Order: sequence, then structure tokens, then C-alpha cells
Amino acid sequence: MLGSCTRGVASGRIYLGGLRPANSTLATRVPGVSKRPARTVLLFFLAEHMCLELLSSRGFIKLLSTGECQSGARTVLQLLAFTMPPPPLLPCLKFVVLGGTALNEDTMKDCAVLFSNHYGIWGDEASVPLTAGSRIKMSVRKLRAEVLPDPTNGFVSLCYADNTLVGQAFATRWAFDGASTVPPWILCTVLYYNDDTGGRVCWVTQLVVSSEHRQKNIATMLLLQLAAAQPNCTAMGLASTHPASCLALTKAAHVSMLHLDLSFIQQHAKSILATSPVCYIRTARLRGSLFEKDGDPAVVSLANTEYFVDHAEPRAALEKWESRSSSEWPLGKLLSGHEFFVVVPLNPPR
Repeated sequence: MLGSCTRGVASGRIYLGGLRPANSTLATRVPGVSKRPARTVLLFFLAEHMCLELLSSRGFIKLLSTGECQSGARTVLQLLAFTMPPPPLLPCLKFVVLGGTALNEDTMKDCAVLFSNHYGIWGDEASVPLTAGSRIKMSVRKLRAEVLPDPTNGFVSLCYADNTLVGQAFATRWAFDGASTVPPWILCTVLYYNDDTGGRVCWVTQLVVSSEHRQKNIATMLLLQLAAAQPNCTAMGLASTHPASCLALTKAAHVSMLHLDLSFIQQHAKSILATSPVCYIRTARLRGSLFEKDGDPAVVSLANTEYFVDHAEPRAALEKWESRSSSEWPLGKLLSGHEFFVVVPLNPPR
């Protein structure tokens, strides 16, 4: 919550609390906009919600909000706003969901380029001919084989920023725990196919967001789009070395990572792997206290996929999350060649 303080803004300063230091001046100008001194602008500040309005004609920034602070008392602050340059224009984001059979060659090429440029780098234990520290790359052919093994049951959620692909999430659905596969024609005619003999999982086979567009909730939005396109699925999961991917999954399923249902993972993990059409998932070995009686208790839920990605970035992200949340990562320690294994329930439509 903002209080009586000062902070520098571009060529001028903003003073909160209605007080201006004696040595400050209101003579800061916007080049080419106004030859007169900047004006005083009043701020009505709400503790929880703010709205920025750019007064482009004078180059001023005005913060508007109405409401009450946490104590219940209405807060009105006076702001002396000096001029500052206009903020950069935000890119226009567009999200698209396509079925696996609708993906053309050009789109797949764009996806392969995004993955190769932004996914990650090989770790020290990567085997020849792979080189430690080099970019992990994927051709269109390999991309189709690994993330779309069954195009009729595969989907992709794409994010474009000003017509440039900046995010992608591939997924494949299949039945587990004795559930029958839902025929495609049923999905086109009803919202939910009632089959109580088992579950159906929407498995995220790849999630990538360009480096320039991370920490903007794009990954979460990509997975939300996938979940919305799969109303018959009862679970959603992924295997990833990066905590950000796991967090995006839990957010998309409206689950808190702090209250992750580990028993749900333990109950369904083996069946999901055994029935998976995705080769690297079907052949993965489950590791951790959820699946093994003996072993390192710090390892909770991992899949040994022998994917030797460099862990420097995921480790830094994990430390940051644990520091902010003051909690231990519920999936445990990450081992070399392993990925975090997480499955969350999806509420079927009523």
C-alpha cells in the first residue's frame, strides 16, 4: 500500500501524501507538448485497484480510483504529478486453439522455431552429439512425433503478439483408469460424455513462452484455453523441469501450489503413464516418496525422462518461489535427467 513517500519518475518526481519538498519545482516540462509549468493533479487512491489514465494533451499521468482501504476508511491522497514520457505501447495478444489435424506446415515451422530459440539449453550430462550449454532444438518432424503422437486427440494453444508467435502449449488427451476413449463425433455434439468407469487426462506435452514475454501470465492463459477446449477431461498434467510451468498448470486448474493434492498424483500417476500415447511419458520411471518406499525423502514427485536440461534457470525460479511463499516446493528436489511430475483434477461441467 502506498504511503507518504517519494519516487523518481523519468525527468520528474511523484510525491505522495500531498507534501512537496521545499527544493522541488513544478517547472518540469514535456518537450514539444507544453511550454507552461506542469499542473497539480489530484489522486484518489484505492488500496487494491488503480487505473492509469494518460493525459496526452498535457503529458500528465493521472491515477484514478475509488473505494476503501483495508481498514475500511476511505483514503484520499493528493498527488503532485510531474511530466513523464508516454509509456510504451503494449502488444496486442491473441490466443488461438487448434486441433492437431488442423495444424499446417507453416504453423508447425513457427512452433519449432519458438521452441528452438526459447526453450532452454542442454546440461552438463547431455550425451554426444549434444553439447552442454547449447540450445535445445527441435525440427518440425520431431515436434510432430513428440508432442502430437495422435493428431486426432491432440491440440495446441497459441499466443500471438502483434501477429508474432510468442507462446505455445501442445496437449494430447487419453483415457486412463479404465475409461473409454471419447469418440470425436460425441465431442462435437455434447459438452460432456458421461462415463464413470475412469478418467480422461489432458496432458501438456510442450509449453514454451518467448523470453521477452514471460511473467505476463501467458503460460497460464495458454493452459486455460486448452482446459476450456477439453470439457470432458477430468485431469490435467505435465512433466517439466521448470517450476513456472508447474505453477501455470495449477493456476489454470484453479489449484493452489501450496495446497497441491499429492494423493491425487499418487493415485493416478501409474495409470496415466501406462496408457499414454506419448512415448517419453509412457517409458518414464516415476521417482520420489509418492511412488517409492526407499530413497531420498527430499524427492517427492518426479519422472525420469532422461532429459538432461540445464537446471540453472529452474533452480533460480524455485528458490525465488520458496522465498516468496516461505514454503518448501511440494514436488520436492529436482534430479538430473528428471522432470517434475504433476497432475491436477479438472472439474467436469455440470
